Amino acid sequence: MKILMLTSYYYPRVGGVEKYVKKIADELKKRGYEIKIITKLYRNDLKEKEIVDGIEIRRVNFSGLLYIWKMWLYLWKNRKLLIEADAIHCHDVSTFYWYLPFRFLFWKKPVFITYYGYEKIPVPKGNILLRRISKLLTTSQINGGRYLEKYYKIKCDYVIYAATDIKLPKKEKILKRKNRIVYIGRLEKDTGVEGYIKALKILKEKYKINLQMDIYGEGSLRKQLEKLVKRDKLNVIFHGAVENASQHFKEVKFAFSTSPMATVEAMASRCLVFSLCENQITKDLLIDLTQKKNIIVIASSPEELAQRFYVFYHNQKIAENIISDAYKFAQKLTWEKMAKVFIEMYENFKSENS
Repeated sequence: MKILMLTSYYYPRVGGVEKYVKKIADELKKRGYEIKIITKLYRNDLKEKEIVDGIEIRRVNFSGLLYIWKMWLYLWKNRKLLIEADAIHCHDVSTFYWYLPFRFLFWKKPVFITYYGYEKIPVPKGNILLRRISKLLTTSQINGGRYLEKYYKIKCDYVIYAATDIKLPKKEKILKRKNRIVYIGRLEKDTGVEGYIKALKILKEKYKINLQMDIYGEGSLRKQLEKLVKRDKLNVIFHGAVENASQHFKEVKFAFSTSPMATVEAMASRCLVFSLCENQITKDLLIDLTQKKNIIVIASSPEELAQRFYVFYHNQKIAENIISDAYKFAQKLTWEKMAKVFIEMYENFKSENS
C-alpha cells in the first residue's frame, strides 16, 4: 500500500511530532508499506528531494502570508504524487488544509488524519471548528490521547499515546546516577518550563536542595528564562534543540516533563518524573497518558512541585517503587505497537472497500 504523508516538519528537525512521524514511517516501511513524505523545507542546506532509510522526502520551500497558496500550487504541479498514492495521511490539522482542494478533486481517495495534542490554552473556538471540518472530510481519524475529545468535542476512530524504544540493562543501579534534572521540550508558556525553573529556585532557597537542571529544547521564552536563571543564580544549562536528547535521561535521577513523549521516555529511562500541571487540560493529558496510575508525580504549582520533590528526594524507597512501576508501564508503549494502530486503520478501510 502506498501512503503519502503530509507533515509540517520532518527529519532531521528535532521535535515531538517529527519523531512520531519518523518512527511510524519507519515501522510501516518495515512491514512493506511504501511511504512518501511531503513537508516544509525549513533549512536551506536540506535537499528538496531525497531518500532517507528507504523513505522519499519532498521538502517544499514556502513561507509568508501566501504560504498555503504556494503549497496548493506545489501539490498541483506534483499531483502525480497524489494520484499514485493509495491513501493520504495528514499529520495534524494544518496539513489537512494543504490537501483540502484536492480532497474534492480526488474524492474517492481515502484521507486519514492524526491529531497531536492541542494548539493553545484555552482552546480557541476557531481551532475547534477547523478540527470538526477536518473530521467530516476525512475517512478515519486518530486522536493523540482520549482527553482531546473533551476539549474538541470530537470522537475519533482510534487513539494513540506516546511510545519509546529506550532499553536499559536490567541490573542498572539508579543510585549511581547523577543528582540532576533533565527537561526536554519546547520553551513556551504552555509547557510549564518557567514553572519548573521557579520550582528549582524554591528547592534551592527553601529546601536547600541545589541541583543542576539541563534543558534541551528551543522556543520563544529562551532569552527570558536565561535572564531568570542568571538573576536567581540557578544551576541551569540550556543546550538548545539536540537530536536524541532523550538519551540524557539515562544519566540522571530526575525529569521535569509535561510532554507525553518526553514523559514516556523519562519513565523508560527509570527517572522519577515530576509534571507541573497549571491548567486542567495539561492535567487531563497526563492522567490520560498514565491511565490514572501512580507512576509520575503531578503538581499544580511550582510551590507544590518543590514540596513534593523534597519529600521524594528524602524517601528513596518510595521513589524507587514509583520508578519501577513507571518503567514497566513505559516498556509496553512501543513504536511497533503504535504502528499496529495505523495498520489496523488502513487495512480496515481496504477490507470495507474491497
